[in-house]
Amino acid sequence: VPGVTVKVGKVQYNALWEPSFYDNHRCVLINPDHPFYQKVYYPNLRDGITMTGLDSLLWACVEAEYGIMNELQKKDFEEFRMKVSSILARLVEDLPDPEV
Repeated sequence: VPGVTVKVGKVQYNALWEPSFYDNHRCVLINPDHPFYQKVYYPNLRDGITMTGLDSLLWACVEAEYGIMNELQKKDFEEFRMKVSSILARLVEDLPDPEV
């Protein structure tokens, strides 16, 4: 997806993603330790359409968060990231571990 940068790195509160900056541009920072990353995101890195979809979804969440102007709403988005990340972790519990 043009303009979308996803970087792998340390994310607060073990969430799946968070907004960040890379080379002075907005990006999505994704957590390689999150179960969704390990069982869904990483195994599909070679599937262009799947990755475009996943990256676009995460990018939309980050863009929405960057569009928020007041601190109260920023906290709400942080809680949203933590809640969605928790739900995703539960949803992928029964998925098989990918072959390495």
